[in-house]
Amino acid sequence: MVSAAYAETAESIADEAWKYLQLSDNFTYNRSDSALWASLKALELAKRSDDPELLSQAHRSASIAFGDMGLYDEAIEQAYLAIALIEKNELNDAEKRIADCYHSLAWFYTYLEDTEKPLPLFHRALSFSKRVLPTDSIGMANSFHAIGAYHYLYSLQMDSAIFYLTKAVDWYSRLDASAEEMLQVLVELVNAYYLKPDIAKGDSVLAELRLYKPSEASDYVQNYILYLEGLRAAELEDHPLAIERLETVYNWGDTTMLLQSSVGINLTRKLIETLEEAGEFEKAYHYLSALRKVEQETIYKDRQRTAKALEYKHETARKELQIRNQQKQLMLQRVGIATAVVVLLVISVLLIALYRTNKRVKQKNEKIAMLMRELHHRVKNNLQTVSSLLGFQSMRLKDADAKKAVAEGRERLRAMALIHNLLYTDDDVETINIREYLTELISELQMSYGKQESVTLNVEISNAQLDAETALPLGLIVNELVTNTFKYATAGNDVLILTVSLTKVADPRWELSIADNGVQPSSATSSNGGGFGLKLVDMLVQQLNGTWQQQFHNGYRTTIRF
Repeated sequence: MVSAAYAETAESIADEAWKYLQLSDNFTYNRSDSALWASLKALELAKRSDDPELLSQAHRSASIAFGDMGLYDEAIEQAYLAIALIEKNELNDAEKRIADCYHSLAWFYTYLEDTEKPLPLFHRALSFSKRVLPTDSIGMANSFHAIGAYHYLYSLQMDSAIFYLTKAVDWYSRLDASAEEMLQVLVELVNAYYLKPDIAKGDSVLAELRLYKPSEASDYVQNYILYLEGLRAAELEDHPLAIERLETVYNWGDTTMLLQSSVGINLTRKLIETLEEAGEFEKAYHYLSALRKVEQETIYKDRQRTAKALEYKHETARKELQIRNQQKQLMLQRVGIATAVVVLLVISVLLIALYRTNKRVKQKNEKIAMLMRELHHRVKNNLQTVSSLLGFQSMRLKDADAKKAVAEGRERLRAMALIHNLLYTDDDVETINIREYLTELISELQMSYGKQESVTLNVEISNAQLDAETALPLGLIVNELVTNTFKYATAGNDVLILTVSLTKVADPRWELSIADNGVQPSSATSSNGGGFGLKLVDMLVQQLNGTWQQQFHNGYRTTIRF
């Protein structure tokens, strides 16, 4: 493990950073999270050194590690930082290293499903490879191979794929390239020909592949050749040969991670298709079951990878915040109370920013509900304020009719304030429980006119939710009619009975009925439509697109349909 006991000198910092870079390389192929940790430690140390070579290598290592973790935005940022350092300081092998960085950038954008940036970046890498000395022109071959692979795998432009893969073969043939490098290009070229389709040329390159000795090819290439032979045999309907080749590759892939990759999934699907065409449905079902299991595991691993990437981002943000807070605490200790105030303000800003970020995650309807409740609260307060002002004003009035008009106005304001109060206190800010609203309104009117003993209330209101635009005019109507009853109705020697009912008669039609057992109409002056109260009722009924009628039979009854 890398020692943490080096003295704080540029040389010791550089030595420690190089060890972390080596550690990151060791972790790259099997432990991407550990590779990222080691590369970030190296980057942290490299930033404290005066060595641009070291810093560029650290950025490059971090770019690769971020890419392996699926954090492509961070990988892209680190690759561009590495390029900038290499170009600025004219480091050794600059063209080759910049070409490698541009290759990585092209693949990162490809994985981000960006269809515009990858190809120009591949060609930019190619332009840097052309500047390398002929003895190092293996970079040219690699660039042609990368562009061909991109067209073959992602853009699906097989003519372009064949062109660049052929160019790569030409370059590898001129150089002292290994047989493995040549074979990897050739197998992709065969597949590109088959997908074009240009079967004859594909067969020709496949025949060329068979000339290589098995010892010259890796297991991957040997099995890729078998896979291509299986595809060709399936095309020729030679099902036994196709199944034999594809099963051989499948069994090899079962010992590696091939079956979990997109290549392995395509292999399994082709094997299932060939078995079905050959009538071997039982074996086809066996492989299909295995494929479903692999697909589920792949989905699970993708989710794990995403979760790990998110966990890294969260942990990095948490550690950065922790480091900033520790720095602020040290500053507090060094510069005293004045600096402490500034630091506390900065921390407060950070906490507010964090709070706002978390708040944005909540659903928009919660914010709307809060704003609506606040609106209803303010409307209620404003209505109560207006009512209080009217009360104070009425105390100075001498005219009895004026006082009466003001009092009636206050009752109407109270009916409106009550509905806004219920909307403010309820979780649902768009609808209101009409039973609760009207019952409370009638009870307040009864108390206001001192009719608790002299009037018996029968309230039969459906337990339903109505929107505020309907409930408000309905409440004002009830306020006017119940007020008329309390003010004008008498029952002789009997107790006055007031019945208020609201029922749904036919969806979406409602019927409101207000009746009393008075010995005469509620208001002799208003029964003919001349009073302001009944004019207001008429306006409100029209607002509800309703109709209404009044009649006297064993009491005074008003019926409203809306």
